[in-house]
Amino acid sequence: MADIEIRLERLEQLYDLLDPAPFRDKALDRAAEAYLLECAEDAPGDEPLRLRVRVPPALVAREAEVAEAVHAHFGWLWARADKRRAARARMHRFAMLLGVVVLLAALGLRGLFAEGGGIAEVLREGLLILGWVALWRPVEWVLFDTWEHRQRRSALKRLATADVRLVEG
Repeated sequence: MADIEIRLERLEQLYDLLDPAPFRDKALDRAAEAYLLECAEDAPGDEPLRLRVRVPPALVAREAEVAEAVHAHFGWLWARADKRRAARARMHRFAMLLGVVVLLAALGLRGLFAEGGGIAEVLREGLLILGWVALWRPVEWVLFDTWEHRQRRSALKRLATADVRLVEG
């Protein structure tokens, strides 16, 4: 189990002060969220996370409230990220299809300029470059961006199910 540790003097430090909801329904502070997410992404593998929150002795009894807030916040972020993943997947499929169509059209049009030199040669090469460039971004999305988003969603899910403990300190 990977440990993440933070220290608070007051529970209010954990919550977004601009959110008018009651504490357990409040969003987490953006700096706290960013720190926890960064730590979760840096934690090795897919092992469960344990969040140890060091608080003054009087706040230890509020462990359930803090755990519920952390789980709800990161669960909500994970659900949003998963919806965005599904929307991106549809867009990526369409972009890939469009890129393949442009490539095939460019390769087909190159045949029109098979004879001749000079300008015809420039047009043939330009069409070939256009075809491959049309596939550049869709391939980048599928091969690289998807991996990064998968790591982010994994970190969010791990935080949504993390073992949250308030300890004196």
